[in-house]
Amino acid sequence: MKKVKWGFIYRASFAVLLAIGRFIQQSLTGNPNFPTPVPTLLALDAVLDELELQINASATGNKVAIAAKKVARKNVIDTLRLMAVYVQSASGGVETKILSSGFEVRASSQPVGQVSAPQNVRVETTAVPGQSIVRCDAVKGATAYVVEINTGDPADELLWKLGAISSSVRVVINGLPSVHVVWFRMYAVGASGKGGVSDVARAIVQ
Repeated sequence: MKKVKWGFIYRASFAVLLAIGRFIQQSLTGNPNFPTPVPTLLALDAVLDELELQINASATGNKVAIAAKKVARKNVIDTLRLMAVYVQSASGGVETKILSSGFEVRASSQPVGQVSAPQNVRVETTAVPGQSIVRCDAVKGATAYVVEINTGDPADELLWKLGAISSSVRVVINGLPSVHVVWFRMYAVGASGKGGVSDVARAIVQ
């Protein structure tokens, strides 16, 4: 299985980061391998627009604009990092699919240190129809957390679907079937890719 290469975005300059983001945005638009990007392409477009705006505004040396540019850069990095997790999951590790997303493929010779499976996964239902909050204990070395959902048989691997991707151990999931038993599980993603899968938790969604 191939891994998405994304760590380089932390070292990219403002202009290079913007160019990388635009290329990924263009590559994912209408890409049948990635029909439902997470975060959405609209969200990516918004943070890229803001970075471009602040790059131009800071060209005169305005201190407020320079500070805003740094914030905009972080927002782009955070968005692309979560998008890399989605691409890794949706591509199934197939190299041609990863490359079609605009991301690069990590060389197989790189050292691997897999993050552990999330522990103490629990689910909290809310008063909002179709909404649940999934939590776990923090995983050392994790840069993102992925929640998978199953509305049928948790023993059937084919029924597990991507629920959400978050940089936090607290993940809010919307659009779940109401008055229905839903199964949840999580895995963490680190610099080496996907870690172990957690135990399964269940809840009756309101």
